[in-house]
Amino acid sequence: MRYFSNFPVTNYANNLVKNIFTRVRISDNITDYSHVFYPYENKEKERMDMIAYDYYEDQYNDWIIYFTNKIIDPYYDLYLSQEDFDNYIIQKYGSITNAQTKILGYRNNWYLDEQTLTLSGYNALPANLRKYWTPIVSENNISIGYERSPSDVTLTTNKVLSLTTTFNTGNSFTIDERVTLMNGSLSVANGTVSFSNSSITVVRHIEGTFSNNSSYYLSGATSNAAINTVTTINSNIDDTEVVYYTSYSAFDYENELNESKKSIKLLDNRYAATVERQLRNLLNP
Repeated sequence: MRYFSNFPVTNYANNLVKNIFTRVRISDNITDYSHVFYPYENKEKERMDMIAYDYYEDQYNDWIIYFTNKIIDPYYDLYLSQEDFDNYIIQKYGSITNAQTKILGYRNNWYLDEQTLTLSGYNALPANLRKYWTPIVSENNISIGYERSPSDVTLTTNKVLSLTTTFNTGNSFTIDERVTLMNGSLSVANGTVSFSNSSITVVRHIEGTFSNNSSYYLSGATSNAAINTVTTINSNIDDTEVVYYTSYSAFDYENELNESKKSIKLLDNRYAATVERQLRNLLNP
C-alpha cells in the first residue's frame, strides 16, 4: 500500500493537493509488545523497500518499517554502508582524522576490563576505587571475588585547566584545537582548547600532566606558547580514578550510533493488513 495515497486532499492556492502535513504514528504501547515484532539485522546497502518486498510482499509497505522503528529521515536514520558512512563523516567533520581526534567526553570503561580481583585485592583498594567493582557470587551466595561493575557513567570531560601563556608565535589558539605540551621533541601532555586569547588558554580533555616547567612549551597547529601558570578549573575524574575511564571521539560516537541502526524491528506480517486499515481510518475519518 502506498503511504501517501491515503493522505487527505486539501485546497492550496486553488489547487487540490495531498496534505503532507498530516501526521499519524504507532502507539508507544504497541511497540513494547515484543511478540508482535521480529528482530532483523539490516544488511549493507539493503533498502527498506527491498525488505518490505521480501517480508510483506509489497515494496510500498516500507512505511510500516519506518513507523515501527521511528525512522524520520530515510537516509541518516538508517544504517549506512561503510562508503556512505565515511562520506557522512567527511562531510560533517571535514575528515575522518578530524572525527577521530575530536574528543566528545569520557566514559566508564568497565566493558573493556575483563580482570577480576581476589577478596584481598579488593580489600586493599582505596575506598574511593571500590565503587568500580561488584562481587562475584558463588552458587551458595558467597562472594568469591570482584569484577568491574557495569556502570555506564559518561562525563563531558575529565579535567579543565586555565593556563596563562606567553606566545612565541601567533596570538592565540583556535577553539577545539588539539594542543600538545612539548619538552623539546617529546610530547608530555595533550588537551583541547575551549578558550584562548593573547594571555590565557583554557584546555579540557586532558591527557598527561600539564605544568609550567621552563623547558616546556605548548604547541598547536600554527602557534606555540610558554606556560606561566597552571590552574585547575574543574576536575571531574580524580587522578587515582583515571584508569577507570576512557575518552571517546566523535568517530567512536558516530560509528557506534551507525552500528546500532543495523538492528531493526519488523512488525509481524500477520498484522500488516490491520495496520494498513487503521492508517486509512486515521487519515480518512
